[in-house]
Amino acid sequence: MNESSSSATYSLDRFRLSVMTRCGAALRALGSGARAMDEVAEEIVRHLYERLVDDRTGERATALVRFYKTHPYGALDQETRRFARAISGGSPLSPNVKCLTLLASAGERPEWNSRTASVGHRAIPLSSDHLVRDSPMIAHLIRQFGIDVSSLVEPGPDLMMDAEQHNYNVFYVPEAAGSPLIPAQDDFVIPFGIRSVLGFGGLLPTGELFAVILFSKAHVSREAAVLFRTLSLSVKLAVLPFSAPERTFRDEAAGRGLPDGDVPDSLRSRVAGLEQLLDVQEHLVIEQSAQIERANEELARLASTDGLTGLPNQRTFHERLDAEHKRAVRSGTRLGLLMVDIDHFKAFNDVLGHVAGDDCLVAVAEALRRCLHRGADLAARYGGEEFAVILPDTDLEGVAHLAEQIRAAVEALGYAHPASPAGDVVTVSVGGAVRQPDQDSTVETLVQQADVLLYRAKAAGRNRVIVE
Repeated sequence: MNESSSSATYSLDRFRLSVMTRCGAALRALGSGARAMDEVAEEIVRHLYERLVDDRTGERATALVRFYKTHPYGALDQETRRFARAISGGSPLSPNVKCLTLLASAGERPEWNSRTASVGHRAIPLSSDHLVRDSPMIAHLIRQFGIDVSSLVEPGPDLMMDAEQHNYNVFYVPEAAGSPLIPAQDDFVIPFGIRSVLGFGGLLPTGELFAVILFSKAHVSREAAVLFRTLSLSVKLAVLPFSAPERTFRDEAAGRGLPDGDVPDSLRSRVAGLEQLLDVQEHLVIEQSAQIERANEELARLASTDGLTGLPNQRTFHERLDAEHKRAVRSGTRLGLLMVDIDHFKAFNDVLGHVAGDDCLVAVAEALRRCLHRGADLAARYGGEEFAVILPDTDLEGVAHLAEQIRAAVEALGYAHPASPAGDVVTVSVGGAVRQPDQDSTVETLVQQADVLLYRAKAAGRNRVIVE
């Protein structure tokens, strides 16, 4: 597990089983050597903030990560109690009232890296159902964890014991912008580009709730969100030795001089057994899931690629063309399409054989590939000796220029064609259509237009381009 504890990153775009397992192993180990829960919480939020990345940009995926735990009001320091009283409108609070207390924070802004700098969420008293529901994100978080709000306001021991064993759900808001569950839209969500919000956690043996909340600038899929349920267990194992209220804050724990042996032996044995079990499972899951993921990726690649030329196949072409057509309709941009056909290819095969024909197709495909310089452009094998090229956001002049480049590139290969009536080397004919699609236009119409222009180019003598 050295990779997990050193510099490994976790892609939110590709948060799969193997990634989740590596992340869980790293989180579980963060409690080693700590003296209090807030110290572990700081390690957890810092690890997630620094290691979760957005594959598209290579940047950190989260703007802010926070760790909360419910804590008795009477056990809070004086300044935090004043904060909690202000949140409740200044009314007196019972010492036993639970307060959802910020233990650690890591984020883009300097003030987001200290729990004492929070201006609105340092401690939220859960003194009544009404007060909890006045904080929609907190109320929804508790509900999505599978916990009744009233059970936190007035907990019963049997209920807490049962919930502690079973509730490891996630709080998940796939689209934060405009969501009534996420406050501070104008001050936080919009200016910092928050796409999704994800919380995960559960209950400790003491009946206290813990939760890690991620404010992500990358979209978090529902499939990825579900995997965070397992990370709740890893976080719980990291903080479990510090679940007693007097071991929540390191300054209090140090003042009390609590030894490591303060954790009951039975609990220590349970944690050790769970860690051993997880160690074995993690190695197996990482290895097996990585193999499955590689196999699935290879199958997906084979399903979308022409086996001979390595270009995308006709299925991928149609999927991509449909997507680009819809994008062009939304953005009001033009869409270009080239249909490319090798001249007299049947005669080539008849004289030189199919092995030489395959070599010719590979050479023409490579010539097409070299002519494309934009990531959005796509060359595909359409079928037989025919190819197609999708050119998003390209005007008539640009499409005509690229079509001529392709024709010239194939001719420049100097690939011998002893059976061609048009010359002694392999050539291509190209038909190109450029349209600005609207709601009434179809992909099929664009393909038909390019195909008609291709046959006009062939009828006009081949080795030529016609684009309209």
